[in-house]
Amino acid sequence: SVFSLETHKVSRKAQIQMTETIAILIIFFILVLFGFMFYAQFQRSSYDEKKVVLAGEKAISISLQALLLPELRCSKGDNVPIKDCIDLYKLEVSGQKMIEEQDYYFDIMGFASVKVQQYYPTEKTWVLYDHPLDNAPRRPRTNIPVALFDPVAKTYTYGVLTVVVYT
Repeated sequence: SVFSLETHKVSRKAQIQMTETIAILIIFFILVLFGFMFYAQFQRSSYDEKKVVLAGEKAISISLQALLLPELRCSKGDNVPIKDCIDLYKLEVSGQKMIEEQDYYFDIMGFASVKVQQYYPTEKTWVLYDHPLDNAPRRPRTNIPVALFDPVAKTYTYGVLTVVVYT
């Protein structure tokens, strides 16, 4: 009977230790789960930030490519380009050409919209390229001030090249 009482005490003590071990394991796995959830949230926000930065860089890159297209640039003398200048007569023709050759320009600009707006002395808009991506959550916009040159009248007007990139 003493043996049975002693076995009962050892058995009860073992049960308590087993319960403590299970409780510690449950708490450990809960902490691991919280750590994993925190890490996943951190990675998601880091990924979103990188995506925004890359979209901005892509918008700037496409803006520079559009500005440096030989189809639009002003030139003087021996075909020497003028910085940040768009030829108005080339602009008229290029808008139609870009619509006809959309596959070629898609390789250069992708899902984007490119337009030139003249603000001074009169307001006018030319849509050069428009290939939107439906349901795009971010649409970085880049505005570049440009001079619009009229080669016949030899005058400059003020305009803005606007590029919207769909990501």
